[in-house]
Amino acid sequence: MNWIKGRTGSESSVGLTPSINSYTSFAPDISMTSAGSEKKSVAILPFQNLSGDAASSFYEFALADAVITELAQIRSIIVRPSSVIAKYQGKDVNPRDTGKDLRVHAVLSAGFIRSGDKLRVTAQLLDVVTGDILWSDRIDAEGSDILTLQDAIAQRILEGLRLELTDLEAEKLGKHATDNAEAWEEYLRGRDNFGRFIFRTIDAEDCDAAMANFKRAIELDPHFALAYSGLGACYANRVFKGLGEPEDYTYAEAAFSKAFFYDQNVVEARVLMVMIYLARSEKKKARSEIELLEKQFPNDAALYFVKGVLHRLDGKYEQ
Repeated sequence: MNWIKGRTGSESSVGLTPSINSYTSFAPDISMTSAGSEKKSVAILPFQNLSGDAASSFYEFALADAVITELAQIRSIIVRPSSVIAKYQGKDVNPRDTGKDLRVHAVLSAGFIRSGDKLRVTAQLLDVVTGDILWSDRIDAEGSDILTLQDAIAQRILEGLRLELTDLEAEKLGKHATDNAEAWEEYLRGRDNFGRFIFRTIDAEDCDAAMANFKRAIELDPHFALAYSGLGACYANRVFKGLGEPEDYTYAEAAFSKAFFYDQNVVEARVLMVMIYLARSEKKKARSEIELLEKQFPNDAALYFVKGVLHRLDGKYEQ
């Protein structure tokens, strides 16, 4: 879910990072679980298009975004949001240096080659502190197996960080948002266009393209909650970015309602509904939903941005 363009807590700490040559003094941000153990943090960099096929470029951001969204469901790990990693798309960066800048324990870097209906992904998970490769693998998939490929990458990251899932978390990771491969590809195209809109261009054409992708995904799978959420996010962000009209909030809410009908826990839709509540001066509703979201999704970066907006409206600037 990653619609916020403003700075997050993880971004704000960049200025405190030591020189990239002093790895021995580097330490990732520390966060603790409720049981008192340290949470591991990871950054998923945009995938590199090794084939140079322009028609496949949407995978660069969208695959990373999908893995981020999947891992964000795990309480014992902190994943840097797509709003943070979007700036690295299309750039040749040093994964360890980037991980150090983002103050994380580990970084996933990956490249892909698409040939016809086949996709080959080469990925590695790097320990930012030691420079050790925690795992490296090549994963092949056909168009109908992209979801399985994403699951495999997420699972290997968890294994590399030696994290064990609860039964509920394992169930969430094993659940696919749609079984329609074509709908999922349209959704990924939508996430790419949407990410370009909010993180790079603020161009209405990119937003319109994303909306067309999400609508097509919904046509292919009318039960696809994430596609409804993406569509609602487009409507809402048109207003947030100064390009839409107040009625776009109504369209967004209608799309989010459909998302909730099929999946009550689509975090993107729930967080954006809080922003709509605040836009309507419904702070009581917003506050109540934020409290629920903090309990259910404590690692969601956009949630804390929205919480900060509420504090600002309340005049609690120090919070």
